[in-house]
Amino acid sequence: MRLIRGPFVAGALMGAVVTLRPEGGVAWAATPPASETASAAGRTEPVVALVLPVDQAERSDLEGAGERLKELSVSVLYVSGDTRSLERTSSVARGLSNQRAALAVLWISTWRAERTLFVHDGKSGRTLARPLPRAESPEAAREELAIVVRGIVNALLEGSAPPLEEVPSSASSEADTAADPRAASGAAAAGTGASTSADEPDSDTAADRGATDADRHSTDGFGAGVRAGYGVFSPAVSGVSGFDAGPILGARLWGPFQLMFDASYGFLSETSLSLGGSNAMLHRHPIMLGAGKALVLGSSPRFWLSGELTFTADRMVRRTLHTPNDVMPTSSDGRWLTSLGARLGGAVRLARGVGIYTLFNVEATTSSFAYAAASEPDAARAETRGFVAHFDVGASFDMLGSAPSRDGATP
Repeated sequence: MRLIRGPFVAGALMGAVVTLRPEGGVAWAATPPASETASAAGRTEPVVALVLPVDQAERSDLEGAGERLKELSVSVLYVSGDTRSLERTSSVARGLSNQRAALAVLWISTWRAERTLFVHDGKSGRTLARPLPRAESPEAAREELAIVVRGIVNALLEGSAPPLEEVPSSASSEADTAADPRAASGAAAAGTGASTSADEPDSDTAADRGATDADRHSTDGFGAGVRAGYGVFSPAVSGVSGFDAGPILGARLWGPFQLMFDASYGFLSETSLSLGGSNAMLHRHPIMLGAGKALVLGSSPRFWLSGELTFTADRMVRRTLHTPNDVMPTSSDGRWLTSLGARLGGAVRLARGVGIYTLFNVEATTSSFAYAAASEPDAARAETRGFVAHFDVGASFDMLGSAPSRDGATP
């Protein structure tokens, strides 16, 4: 097997396998024996292309659906690429349809916060969509997808319109001009169990480079989620014994270019404050805000890091419990401690919409004050510290869209 150049290396899958360039170009990844190529060239069956995503579970599901299509009189073309951007994948689908006269091009992605099957109808030129409801098990989801795909392809073969929702042109920002012909270059004799090769010039024209920043970061990249964890905070005033700790509940928004915005609240328990023979309790109520950018590791949003600037407003309430007999205790008091800082975070995606995260925050206080547990002496006073820090870990849950991806679109 001879590997042809391209940014990714794709192994020989069932049928013909190609690799999509991020700019929308296509390069074949494997060359079969000449006998297989010759036999494929004589076939006249309609071509159905399945775009295999980077997500291995989705990839396996579509491959299984392709196996079921063998029961119909079609040739299956497997294409490997990133399907997270609706605009980009729609453009590639149009290119495949124009160059190969494909009956249909199918792929799976997230749309309107739902796992969705997309179908580009080669005859009408429309992009259609069908939500895929959550199944009880991966096996059930795979079987349901295979049945749905077979039914859609069978309807197209019979010349009838499948009962699917049409994706508006504004949703995928489709251009009026024809798709780049190079989106399907080299697809010269596609059929189940066969492939061919095509040597493309290694040009770097503007059309080849393709996308502007607006193209790469579609509006599909917006999302929202919640996180629940447990945090440990360094003492904010002198005289506190141990660390402050408690549950943390937060919400996070993200958009194109992997920009992130975060708000959270810490439910901390009271901590003891020992001041020159007087005892008090300190109860903190931190409200934390952050804004920054995520860095997705690899082509899949399974692992990502984030850097954020933060602002914290911490309402600190002190109440005196005990003072020496000859000293008068002060009444309860509450003050706001504000601070500015930086936060580093990381997350691992465990399943669709669910992950675990860690955050480490270091801040410099921008306000200062002293707490007095008793009217005297001076030893009964506690000063705020110049720097505070906290660390928390927990689980994150995507409520709208999905976690940040490398191209700004949802995975």
